[in-house]
Amino acid sequence: MKPETGNFGLGMFKFDFSGHISFGHTGNIDGIFAEICYFPKEKVAVAYFSNGGIYPRNEVLTGVMSIYFNMPYTIPTFKVMRLDTARLMHYTGTYISKDTQLKITITADDGILSIAVPGQQAFPLQPLSNNTFESKMLGATFAFGTAKGMFTITQGNKTFNYSLER
Repeated sequence: MKPETGNFGLGMFKFDFSGHISFGHTGNIDGIFAEICYFPKEKVAVAYFSNGGIYPRNEVLTGVMSIYFNMPYTIPTFKVMRLDTARLMHYTGTYISKDTQLKITITADDGILSIAVPGQQAFPLQPLSNNTFESKMLGATFAFGTAKGMFTITQGNKTFNYSLER
């Protein structure tokens, strides 16, 4: 099953983590993610399973392997900052965009702002400031404008403008 040439084998892939070679496989369905990789030189295996977690798996796996290989790594705090729910209520509603067909619903509960797209469960956004939030899972930043009913999503080098659905 191990790749003989190139990066693909019969069910296994070759991964390189800072010069440390491993072989393994990943899988993802319905928000459930699994990955396993084996480092033959070090005789160590890393297995990961997530059921709907919002923390990006790549950061978790990078942390685990960085610690194992004695590379610099800072363990995240996983603290959720809560903001005033009354302030967050200014951001709630269903939003649409001319940039994409995706409708987004923003809700606030107990000082936490959450986002949902049709057919998926809502998940919390981490505040960076009073009007800027992030989702590490999506690799996106959500910036609410000074005018009620508008926000911008920045994901990579793309920006999407949203306004309240009327």
